[in-house]
Amino acid sequence: MNIIMPINLPLCDRGIFALVWVRFAHALSKKRKVYVIYSGKVSNGDIEKYYNISINNNLCFLSTWRCKFFKPFKLSISQVSECHILKHIFQLTRNNAQKEWIIYNTEGLLHNYLKRFSYKNQIKYVYEVHSLSHLPNLHNIHLIITTTNSLKDKIVSSNSNIGKVETRYLSPNIPDIISCDYQTSGDSKTLIYAGKLHTDRGIYVLLDSLKYLDNEYQLAIFGGIEREIKKAKDYCREQRINHKIIFYGHLPVVELAEEIANIKGIIVIPPLNIRGYNEIAHTKASDALVAGRVIVASDLSSIREIVPAENYFFQAGNASDLAKKIQEITNTKVEQLNAIVKINKEAAQLLTYDSMADNLLSMLKKQARQTMG
Repeated sequence: MNIIMPINLPLCDRGIFALVWVRFAHALSKKRKVYVIYSGKVSNGDIEKYYNISINNNLCFLSTWRCKFFKPFKLSISQVSECHILKHIFQLTRNNAQKEWIIYNTEGLLHNYLKRFSYKNQIKYVYEVHSLSHLPNLHNIHLIITTTNSLKDKIVSSNSNIGKVETRYLSPNIPDIISCDYQTSGDSKTLIYAGKLHTDRGIYVLLDSLKYLDNEYQLAIFGGIEREIKKAKDYCREQRINHKIIFYGHLPVVELAEEIANIKGIIVIPPLNIRGYNEIAHTKASDALVAGRVIVASDLSSIREIVPAENYFFQAGNASDLAKKIQEITNTKVEQLNAIVKINKEAAQLLTYDSMADNLLSMLKKQARQTMG
């Protein structure tokens, strides 16, 4: 079984999506031959350095940079890259027609082309769905992968006559589990938020919760672009809570992990309960488990799937309820908090890239047996 994983992104930008895709491909390559087809230009040495992996004989990176089979007229750079990705896939599968191929895709823009190509050439096509927004046609697909059971149930209920649907949780962006050992109740008075500063992510609910907490509580915010940070800082000044908050800005994953490792606090995941985000909010839950801290999170089904019940949950969008949960954590015995950390670490082990790769390969084998049967 050979797996093709297209990604219409330049790997040199080291974005979160590219990070997850490359590391997942690396984990799969320990068991299968994997071809990652990407846009842009970057050496294998730089890929190893950027993504902290070691490229083996089963992992091949194919760039679209030198593809010059035609010069499309009036196409964007992204569209030209899509054409070159499709050319690579065509050549790989045609030149090695005797091999078993699987195309594993999560790119919505490539979906219709790859689905038609796979169907016509009798190649197994696997499509990974991350949310309900801009959902493409899901018929004639060998296997559909969703990232939460909540998303899986909604897709199955709203789409008739589609193929098999399975769930594969996304692995965290932070590669290694960070250890934490709470010493005093004061350790839980530092709140940690990592992510975008969009309103739907619940960041302003978190900021408002500080108005219900005394001045001993501090909030460390990681993430956001300059414009978002300025808006949040202005809001904090208006609400007179700016003295409780430190903005670290956006940090590369390795630096983010190092900063969080130096903070004994609790992780807050406060997304709002809005259509679409309820299905994908779990990605931050995976990161929180790996961060090795007690978690307080919005009570959403997708987060409940990942975060063990021993942690703390508040009504999504309710700042006062969030503040109550934070105070409850502070009043909890240190021994109990450390017991929760231990449970979270055990849950994080199931979300490693190797575990997720084994999970996907098991799904493919299971689907192959059912198809043959």
